[in-house]
Amino acid sequence: MNPRPQLLLLAALAPACLLHAAPALAQDCVSFESPQPGGMIETLEIDEASGLAASRASPGVLWTHNDSGDSARLFALDTTGRLLGTFMVAGAQARDWEDIALGRCGERDCLYIGDIGNNSKNRDDLGIYRIEEPLFDVEQARRAPLTQVTEQAEFMGISYPYSEGIDDDNANAETLMVDADGVLYVVTKEDRRARLLRATFEADADVVLEHVGENTLTVATGGDWRPDGARFAVRTYAKVFEFDLTGAPLSEVFAMPARERRLRGEIQGESLGYAWDSSGFYTLSEGEQQELYHYACPANPAEDMGADMASSPQDMGADMGAVAVDMASMSAPDMRREDMAHGSPEEMGVASDMSDVPVLMDGDDGKMDGSSGCSCGTLPGQVPLSPARGLSALLLLGVALTRARRRAPTC
Repeated sequence: MNPRPQLLLLAALAPACLLHAAPALAQDCVSFESPQPGGMIETLEIDEASGLAASRASPGVLWTHNDSGDSARLFALDTTGRLLGTFMVAGAQARDWEDIALGRCGERDCLYIGDIGNNSKNRDDLGIYRIEEPLFDVEQARRAPLTQVTEQAEFMGISYPYSEGIDDDNANAETLMVDADGVLYVVTKEDRRARLLRATFEADADVVLEHVGENTLTVATGGDWRPDGARFAVRTYAKVFEFDLTGAPLSEVFAMPARERRLRGEIQGESLGYAWDSSGFYTLSEGEQQELYHYACPANPAEDMGADMASSPQDMGADMGAVAVDMASMSAPDMRREDMAHGSPEEMGVASDMSDVPVLMDGDDGKMDGSSGCSCGTLPGQVPLSPARGLSALLLLGVALTRARRRAPTC
């Protein structure tokens, strides 16, 4: 049987991830349901969201901030994207805030803000701010958003331990995480690797970060440590990589291949925060009036086989907009003016070998669609589709399309 008609049919009807069964699901949330939009960020004050952290003291509250160019302020949101409050951070400056994380500090939770953006690679004032998490009446804030000033922020200056005389000695970074013991972690944003570094917060001190290890994932734009301490996640523009904390040395954990999941297409996604109870995570893109997306653990893993497949019209045709998709584990770089000096496809972080690129669909509007919110596999360029594999793929496709009709009957 000629496999080409089968391949063409499948490529036309669904993303390549439909050709691969979802991984076995477990109560430990090794997979996620299709991303659900929680709501649009209506306030125009949030136009370049670059970090996301979930409150544990006030479940359902998310903290975010803008990228460079804004004043030193935080925004509290609910999980529908509604603005609950604006909090000016006393004693802080916002040079290039890139991520926010929540972690313990004494008897309270603190918010850690990473002023770690360094596109020019020449900053000598990198650092991390810390404040106790502001507590407020959430229901009252839903009725009338708050405007408050926080306590005086503490600041720790940071620098990198590298002295190779290369451009990445003074790295750019957009990922800040805090583990269950309050240890801080920074992940560098580089075109061909990510380096993991750590430090313990010391107020009014200049601290040299400790190199922990590195991974081949590229252009890390955000991340978070799961509240239950079981794993941590680092995202790029188009994927999230989860690392299981199994007791092995962290350098080995970070060097191992991570559990990958393709994210729904976002204009420029730089934010990821685990839910307060570790039951999933949220993402938010830069840009005005963006959707807040929620990736939940399956409610019934045994029945939710295929939850990582494109099972809704939104997932099957997710508009990629202006996002640069990372192909074959390669991500597009931050498309700011500071980064436009890159030239070749390799320098831009785009795979030059196109034989292992996921099959994507063209939407009706002529844009490239296909960030399906699933753990996509790829179609190896030289592997023929056998009759048996073709039949299995068609059966999987039928199941996925049936699920799509049930979930979205108006499609």
